Amino acid sequence: MTLSFHWFSPIDGHDKSFYAENTDFDASRILIDGTAERAAFYHDMDIVAEELEKFREAEIPVLWRPFHESDGDWFWWGAKGPETAKELYKLMFEYYTQVHHLNHLLWVWNCRLKEGYPGDAYVDVISVDIYLEKYAKTDYHEDYMKLIASTTKNKVAALAEVGYLPDVEMLEQSHTPWAYYMTWSKEFCIGEQYNSTTQLQKMYASDYALTIDCRRKNV
Repeated sequence: MTLSFHWFSPIDGHDKSFYAENTDFDASRILIDGTAERAAFYHDMDIVAEELEKFREAEIPVLWRPFHESDGDWFWWGAKGPETAKELYKLMFEYYTQVHHLNHLLWVWNCRLKEGYPGDAYVDVISVDIYLEKYAKTDYHEDYMKLIASTTKNKVAALAEVGYLPDVEMLEQSHTPWAYYMTWSKEFCIGEQYNSTTQLQKMYASDYALTIDCRRKNV
């Protein structure tokens, strides 16, 4: 199970206030002791921790991807730069592992900028989101090489969000080690505007692709 956290700004904001344009919330002030922003940050983390604890009690591991796409400025956590998002991620990691003991979380980092990487001690999976302007048959190999160059070679790598499916035949040839991919919602996975039924069937039918059915057969 993967969970991506679109965090509505802890203070103020309107509409979908995870977007920076919909809030004046200053993420950098979370890093200052005693601020209202820091208090609100921890308040929200406690509430979300209660939901994550339900998965722990059910013994369900979760690929947890907070502060995603911090290489851009469209979300409030990335609006003050990737270094700020990195520090917020580290605060959450320490709070959730040491205080809430959420030991069922696999921590997915999602920023392709070197200055944003929090370090191997805080990360289980490195990832990137890719939306091509138009379809091209690809294994996203160049994106993989750029990702590990900016983060680490020591962690599992994933396509956390894509518009177009990677081509499974190319993956089988190149062995680009993407552990998993997630096609984004709505038009990306409903209908055939982006991915055809034939492409999807080819991916799932391939012996190179691991599906839940394959896992069940191996149990």
